[in-house]
Amino acid sequence: MKKEIAGWFYCANWIPLKMDCVKINSILGLHSPLTCSFEDGLSNVHVNSRNEYPYSVLISPKIGEWTLICGYQLSKVEISTWFTERLSLSTQNAFSFGVDIWCGYHAWMFAKEGRVVRYFEWRDGIENTGGQKLAFEKGIDDYSDDSHVFYLSKQIGFDIESIQIEHLAQPATLMTLPSVLNL
Repeated sequence: MKKEIAGWFYCANWIPLKMDCVKINSILGLHSPLTCSFEDGLSNVHVNSRNEYPYSVLISPKIGEWTLICGYQLSKVEISTWFTERLSLSTQNAFSFGVDIWCGYHAWMFAKEGRVVRYFEWRDGIENTGGQKLAFEKGIDDYSDDSHVFYLSKQIGFDIESIQIEHLAQPATLMTLPSVLNL
């Protein structure tokens, strides 16, 4: 992955899925679609995370067999849980990941058949965990290291490094969260 792309994912939250934008939208009830480039969408969900559109998420173009849901608001446990549980009803398993190196935050969540069964969050030096360790977490001793988020994403099959410069120009879709999530 090029350095220009890596920067986006040092302050990001993402859910990798093997499904298209239409199916994701039908499961989550997202609305107000706005087509943009993947690069512009990443900027929008990051910049607007603290401004006038705090509930925007981005549905990426296909990256290999994967589609990403990206958005700063996924760092909120309630929103990430809602997304991950609903998506796991259709896919059996769903994962969400998050990193913000500027705020000292990183997290991951795993849902199976509609229920979160494992989560981990490190925020401001405080660890918050639940559920049994996943098989591919074995061997991780120092959870304060945010590089584990990228390692775990790679373990389920989605490698952030598979994002190429060409993906940034491809069409993506900004969406607004359903009103039920206006927390």
